[in-house]
Amino acid sequence: MSKPSHRPPREARKTHHAKVKAAHQSLAHEQGASLALPKRPSVSNTLCRYRTPAEEQAAREEAGAAQLAAYRCVLPQLLKKLAKIPEPRQPKKLKHKLTVVLLYGLLMCVFQMASRREANAELSKPVFLSTLQQLFPDLETLPHADTLNRVLARLEVEQQISALFD
Repeated sequence: MSKPSHRPPREARKTHHAKVKAAHQSLAHEQGASLALPKRPSVSNTLCRYRTPAEEQAAREEAGAAQLAAYRCVLPQLLKKLAKIPEPRQPKKLKHKLTVVLLYGLLMCVFQMASRREANAELSKPVFLSTLQQLFPDLETLPHADTLNRVLARLEVEQQISALFD
């Protein structure tokens, strides 16, 4: 003889499953309304407005020139302030000046690098380095992003910022 089943009948299981599903949906709806995620602008569904490579190159050069003008106004003052920060590393082991390392960090922020690995890959390209050398003739090489990480770990940032802008 078999034992009597303690499992509810099929209809009871169906109604329970429907109640649970409805509760999940209402909870998801409430949470979705409270989160209010920012909406990203959709990518345009148009073709490129440039007809020739020369047009695109001219537009890129114009945008670069506008950025360069802004950088030339801000960078000299910023580099002077960064040069005032005392060096936290051992002087005999230095390959890059502190201002170069901090400039590298600034470039990572300006170009919105998501990670140090991405920064190493993108900012070490020969064309990028040659462009930077046109801006900063004394720049020979760029530091590794891990160097920036080690320097920033040693700096007392709050003290340095207050000293720079006082």
